[in-house]
Amino acid sequence: MPTSLQLDFVLIPAGSFIMGSDLASYRQAGADERPQHTLTVSDFQIMRYPVTNEQYRLFIEATIAPAAPAADMGNDIRATGFPGPGIRVYDVSEPRQPARLAGVAMQPEGGSYAVTFAGQDPAAAYYLAAETALLAPVSLRLDAGSAWRSPAHSADYIAVVHRSLWDAVQPLLDHRAAEGLRVAKVDIQDVYDEFSGGRVDPEALRTFLAYAYETWNAGGDPPAYVLLVGDGHYDFKGALRPGLPNLIPPYLADVDPFIGETAADNRYASVDGPDDFLPDMAIGRIPAKTPAEVTAVVGKILAYETAAPPGAWQDRAVFVADNKSDPAGNFHSFSDQSRALVPPAYDTPAIYYKAGAASDTAAEMTGALLSAFDAGALYLQWFGHASRTFWGNDKLWELNDPPKLAPNTALPFTASYGCWSGYFINVIGSSQYGGSEASLGEALLLTPGRGSVADFSPTGLHIGADLIGLNKAMIDALLVERIARVGLVVDGAKAAYFARGSGALDLIDTQVLLGDPATRLKLPDTAVYLPLILHEAVAGY
Repeated sequence: MPTSLQLDFVLIPAGSFIMGSDLASYRQAGADERPQHTLTVSDFQIMRYPVTNEQYRLFIEATIAPAAPAADMGNDIRATGFPGPGIRVYDVSEPRQPARLAGVAMQPEGGSYAVTFAGQDPAAAYYLAAETALLAPVSLRLDAGSAWRSPAHSADYIAVVHRSLWDAVQPLLDHRAAEGLRVAKVDIQDVYDEFSGGRVDPEALRTFLAYAYETWNAGGDPPAYVLLVGDGHYDFKGALRPGLPNLIPPYLADVDPFIGETAADNRYASVDGPDDFLPDMAIGRIPAKTPAEVTAVVGKILAYETAAPPGAWQDRAVFVADNKSDPAGNFHSFSDQSRALVPPAYDTPAIYYKAGAASDTAAEMTGALLSAFDAGALYLQWFGHASRTFWGNDKLWELNDPPKLAPNTALPFTASYGCWSGYFINVIGSSQYGGSEASLGEALLLTPGRGSVADFSPTGLHIGADLIGLNKAMIDALLVERIARVGLVVDGAKAAYFARGSGALDLIDTQVLLGDPATRLKLPDTAVYLPLILHEAVAGY
């Protein structure tokens, strides 16, 4: 065993570097990143390797003097300053097997209380606490028990629901059952109880869904749809936003090349091992915190599927794009590459920033988008810069715009090919938007009677060259192949994007579907036919 620390330090010479972000080149720079400035650092030394446990032990032994025994108390240990006589003492020398000590004496002392107990061992460790400091459970609820870990179940559609939203989602599940889908409604707590010993753990949900996919339905076709009912975020312990509901936690994965870990709900439905990212079931989420929000989304979906009037809106696919003169590329051209693949039977209006007199200002673009949503469309997409709360660096469409729309049932399926706008896991509120921590994708889905019937948006950062391939695959799945269920459209687009050898595979994980994956899109009744040679050419982009 080594007896010296044997530390290996490296000298870092003095120098200067630029700290912070320049708002002119990075519009999303936060207040704690500005102003950008030059910082000079003096020479310093840093260890070549991290400190090991053994080095830390030697350091402690060399610098921490052993406590002197208390005078005239033998092996007794005395502690003071407790607020009351209820004092507990635990021997935590074995942290995984703490033992509460008996024979603890408590005495009042100068307005507080002292405790005396017999020390067991000079090397022992103890934990002392007043009973008033011990945490109590917020509530107790009798567990009714469940048996989802059984191959006896049959389901085409699995709804994983937080108990607080249980009743609000039922009309949607009744509607799916009436369509002929076998529906399994699962309490997320039952998933934890059966697959993670009761602990909140996203991996338990993935394990449950893999089990259902592999063992349910008596050897027939596996479940096809997964609906998550409940919002979720990354602050599992409430360190940043105590009390913010984390009803169905996201599946977090280190997949984004720019920001690292982000939401990848896609992984919940990817059942072929821990590294699988191609979904085997169509998965979507209603990111609601309250029953009222669930009711709003359910109402939109039911009205869309059962009461939306037939009309020209069903033939309309709206293409919206950012500036064509941008350091990130020509967004008009990026959008047009997908727009050119739309069969001629569809109407494809383009709303492009700075493309002409009607779209040269942010206000004109916002007005054009309000009109496009109100007129109704089968599909509406954005291609360009975006943040969590807006499309375009000049804020062409913002978090507070969906409520300004007129009530409508001819709602589009929206898709955003940019960055951040589906980042539903955010916990930091924005003062500009009334303290809301919601993403734009959430606002489009959750706004009652307005916005989108489903939204396909990113939880990470992307670049245009990669997004073009996914956008083309989406147009093919929706408007050429005419896949009707929105979750199957998304999965078809992701599968095609992967099959064509695209390199930025993080898009498959970080483009998430907000909404019910079984939503049946109102495709026009007239079939769209393309010459076979054209279809084959499209398949090779």
